[in-house]
Amino acid sequence: MAGYLTVFPALLVLLCSLSINRFHRRGVLKVSTLLLKVYFVVAAACYSLAFVSNLFLYDYWRFPLDYTPIFFITSSPRAAMASVEWWQLIGVFLMVCLLTWLIFSLFTHLFHRNMWQEATSWRHNLALVLFTVMLFLPIRGGISVATMNTGQAYFSSTQELNHAAVNPLFSFILNSATL
Repeated sequence: MAGYLTVFPALLVLLCSLSINRFHRRGVLKVSTLLLKVYFVVAAACYSLAFVSNLFLYDYWRFPLDYTPIFFITSSPRAAMASVEWWQLIGVFLMVCLLTWLIFSLFTHLFHRNMWQEATSWRHNLALVLFTVMLFLPIRGGISVATMNTGQAYFSSTQELNHAAVNPLFSFILNSATL
């Protein structure tokens, strides 16, 4: 998931670094910073929602998050919400908001604007291009024949421990894509 979540910021930094001499420096940095903040909020909210949903739903279903909640909510919202108490919904909402804020704060702290004001030499740009292209490796899961899948995280004969090792957002995306 780190590879998937890093692609957009990496491409944005690369584009800014390559175009910084052609365009107005301050304007490019301002727009890029705004785009990154919006991206970080959306990414943090999606990750938080997947994590909290997996945390609450696993106890009922005994398998990691996949497309099942979306299916039930879209096909029969009343039936999907029948066993949920109002205080549970408020708790989930508050947990998602808190986790989103924490992840967003961490992203903005680690990915601050000053890093874009570094030298934009050809070596710097070449390194950015190389590292951005290398994001293909974590997305694919290495250079082996098989691509990354949730089974690669399994390590135990206890199913619950294997499910805990799986990233809930990756599980959701992977299992939703196979439909």
